[in-house]
Amino acid sequence: MEAIEILKEIWKDMQELKRALAVYKSNSKSPLDDKWLRTDQVVQVLGINTRSVYRLFRDDIIPHSKVGGIIYVKASDLEQILKEHLKLKKDGTQT
Repeated sequence: MEAIEILKEIWKDMQELKRALAVYKSNSKSPLDDKWLRTDQVVQVLGINTRSVYRLFRDDIIPHSKVGGIIYVKASDLEQILKEHLKLKKDGTQT
């Protein structure tokens, strides 16, 4: 009987920990949040040439803002786009 009580307590503790982790995860920010990148920085992050980045801007694939002739991209937007376009192998691992 004691074993069942111990298992119930462990289960309860695990559920509490799960809830606490979910709250922490929802409150934690990505290190890229609230930072704005210039075009040259986007080129570096993506590892593609400038012309390709401008094509992504033109085709509205990467949301951006233009201020005083300089194009800025919110880093968290870029991070989200990368996550959405992440390709996985058949076994579920990254390519």
